[in-house]
Amino acid sequence: MDDLPNVGLLSGTRLTTGTGTAKLYVPTKPTAPPPGQAIQADPTHILVRALDRKKAAGGGGKTKASGDPGETAAKRAKLAAELNATPLTEQSVRDLNVAQLKAACSSRGLTMGGKKDEIIARLITHLRSTGAGPSTAQ
Repeated sequence: MDDLPNVGLLSGTRLTTGTGTAKLYVPTKPTAPPPGQAIQADPTHILVRALDRKKAAGGGGKTKASGDPGETAAKRAKLAAELNATPLTEQSVRDLNVAQLKAACSSRGLTMGGKKDEIIARLITHLRSTGAGPSTAQ
């Protein structure tokens, strides 16, 4: 760092090996530290430091998986138990959210994947085929 300029023009141009020119920053005031003072830089990458600060502040953001595969199954089983307490009708199926729909599919042995409309159609088809609820098609 001793060979870097510490006084001069604010910016200038210099030729590069490619096409065009690149701006060169040259400070107008001395930038050397005062005598006897050392500048200490953190060697950790700036993005890693930002993530560490965010994690320390508790703002880790959304996580894709909790790390416990049984947690999702347990939540789905709890929702299925709540849903089994009341009989499903076509209208009540349409009013469920995706997690509740997947729980209902799971408890009936149906495929849980797909978009919400596909899951609703699958459940309604199952309800009609088993006669598990009154047909209230709209």
